[in-house]
Amino acid sequence: MGREKFVRGSKFVTKSVANFFMDYIDIVSFYRYNAIEDKLHDVILKKINCRRLFMPKVSEEVLLARREEIIDACAKLYETMNFKDITLKEIGKVTTFNRTAIYNYFNTKEEIFLALMQREYDLWVADLEQLLSAHESLSHDELADALSRSLEKRSRLLKLLSMNHFDMEGNSRYENLVEFKRSYGKSMQAVRHCLDKFCPEMNEEAKQSSMGFIPMPW
Repeated sequence: MGREKFVRGSKFVTKSVANFFMDYIDIVSFYRYNAIEDKLHDVILKKINCRRLFMPKVSEEVLLARREEIIDACAKLYETMNFKDITLKEIGKVTTFNRTAIYNYFNTKEEIFLALMQREYDLWVADLEQLLSAHESLSHDELADALSRSLEKRSRLLKLLSMNHFDMEGNSRYENLVEFKRSYGKSMQAVRHCLDKFCPEMNEEAKQSSMGFIPMPW
């Protein structure tokens, strides 16, 4: 399946978007270290729970709601401001708690943007899973159009992919990066499931080439 077919049917997904897509071979290492990351994930959760011992006693639902409120505030500001101009102070102005309280959930604004991008990948995965369940079969052109339209819906994700991700990676804690990469890995798996279901006649080389169109942050 050629690169052109993945951008056909969507005027939003252009060559500039395709520049964010990299070859599948650069991503294979993610799967090789899944077992290691599962163990690290358990260690990380213990660290997070230990850190929360020093926070005021609130329910898990409240913690998640406050975290989502911070991410929502960042997303709202990002609609009209660029990354450089968005600060923790600005984010605090559009939440129900002050800037100091944000540090209970995120250490830097880069971590907030990382969480926002993780959420966008999760939403894209949900779209792809719905695509899988809604159709028994699709032609190559129909699949290409469906994948293009699924990305068209994720305009915020595509905008986030234009950022300087090296700064984001360098200013985010390791545990946050692991969580993000798990979500990113799920998006890879979801696209692969689409290819396996709707293009069973494609050989492995063709599928790997097609996987190169997955939006990749770094």
